[in-house]
Amino acid sequence: MGSKSQAALPRFRELVSDPGARWLMLVSALIPASVLLFFLSQNSTYASFRYVLLTAGICVVITAILWLCVLALLRNPLAATLFFLLLWTGVFFESQLHMIIIRMFRHVGFFYVFWFLMAFALAYLLRKLNAKGPFSFLLCAFITVFFSISAVNTAISFVSGLNTEKAAIKTDFIVSDDISDRPNVYWIHCDGMMSFDAIEKYFDDRQDGFRDALAERDFLINEEASVPGCTTTTVAVPALMSPNFYDQYLSELLTDPDTAAEKTQSDKAQGLLRDARLNNETFQAFTSAGYSTYTVALLDQYFFPTTDAFYYPVDPEAVGTFTYSIYHASPFVLAKMDKLTAKQAEACVEISENNIFMNSFFRPGANLFGSNNAGPGAMFGDYSSDNEFLSPSLSDDRLREIFLDSESAILQHSYFVDAIEKIRIEASEDRPRFTLLMNIMFHYPYVFDENGDRPSSISVKDAKNYYGQHIFFSKVLINVVDMILQDDPDAVIILQADHAMNTHYDSELDESFGVGQYDLVDLRSSMMSAIRVPEKYRNGEEVYALENPLNMSRYIVNRFVGKNYDYLEGQP
Repeated sequence: MGSKSQAALPRFRELVSDPGARWLMLVSALIPASVLLFFLSQNSTYASFRYVLLTAGICVVITAILWLCVLALLRNPLAATLFFLLLWTGVFFESQLHMIIIRMFRHVGFFYVFWFLMAFALAYLLRKLNAKGPFSFLLCAFITVFFSISAVNTAISFVSGLNTEKAAIKTDFIVSDDISDRPNVYWIHCDGMMSFDAIEKYFDDRQDGFRDALAERDFLINEEASVPGCTTTTVAVPALMSPNFYDQYLSELLTDPDTAAEKTQSDKAQGLLRDARLNNETFQAFTSAGYSTYTVALLDQYFFPTTDAFYYPVDPEAVGTFTYSIYHASPFVLAKMDKLTAKQAEACVEISENNIFMNSFFRPGANLFGSNNAGPGAMFGDYSSDNEFLSPSLSDDRLREIFLDSESAILQHSYFVDAIEKIRIEASEDRPRFTLLMNIMFHYPYVFDENGDRPSSISVKDAKNYYGQHIFFSKVLINVVDMILQDDPDAVIILQADHAMNTHYDSELDESFGVGQYDLVDLRSSMMSAIRVPEKYRNGEEVYALENPLNMSRYIVNRFVGKNYDYLEGQP
């Protein structure tokens, strides 16, 4: 036994010392890096270069080490390379078809075991292939060229990103001397909530009950609200909450709704939009006026920074994005960060973008750099959040009252109202507060019916399922408003959406509504827009906020901070 081992060692050394075998080892190690760099160059507008490159480097090192181990078993460098080619193909294949794989194998771990055994068995069968033949040369040449092209394109994308100009963001604000007339302001960002007009047009419902409930609570409603071209949250938030940025730059990109999506996806536009989100003018204006600022939102790229506290939902089961979590009925629990600085906010954005990239193309990478102490904060030192889940403040009975006895809705959305309660408890009475509440109850996937149940047979591809979810959560939204008013009857409350059905393919809309039976701008850009201003705070300029959703932030800043913006006339 010992003599065989001693004889095998020189043969192994001889294999490794061969230049052709070394080239095969190199290209094996470059396989994951080549694919990651290819995807990075194609998605550089939101991907994090350093996280993706570090992930690629780790994969290169691990593959090179394991290649030697596999070579020792197969005794054929080409067979070892084919094994890793098959193995990495399976990893990237699973990442892009994750939901299908889950349905087929019940658990992703079973898929990986199956794929590993299959790849090794096939490589074992091919171990007699000539490692110095033309096929080996062509394989090495192809992967080498593929890696080189991907690396060059990534470098070009990185350099072009460095040359992005700064956004035209207002940072100096006129602040009124009178600070006695400043109520608490709540901006409820109703993500994906359609306008009254669109609901009536496509679902034949005037929503008289919902309309009357808002009117009874002193809301003024823009029933036809729409901002054509605002079809994503990344674009809509700067448009709605950073007026100077919109006037100086973004308005030109959104002039033509047919070309807005393409224009806003350029590297330059994405860089400027990111700056506008990181330096939200509305937050900065209220901070200048002495307001405390609080945020309840996804820990991602939309609402930063805040001066006092940032609450966010965490998926403890690590399903993935919030749409995946909702689809799989995964619970959300509440976590908190204190005094989120601009630097921390930028790190949060980078983490969010990295996770989006990894979950789309290389899901194992999401486990390398998650948003916890084992992730970028620990490695790079500019962000940390230990994801300590906060104990609920609201009783089960109170949650059932707010969510109309829907256990499914409580499971996934109770964090939202619990954060409102925590802010109420912790907020100082010495300063007014501006609170941003990102509400994802109306957002895709549409899996709730009008009773708050989750039908097992519901199809998320059917856009008409939006209606039932809208009806149910409109009732919940009224309960949320009442929860705020119970403690703060003088509150100014904004109900402002960002877009409507922005996740359905055109083909799915055709299937749902009929070819030619809908206006794409309506279904993409219509938005809920309403504001509650108690009579004692009204100054006559409320008409501008009702006339155009883009005036909503202009109005509240002008009214409760100081005169800083001109109003836009008419609908967008």
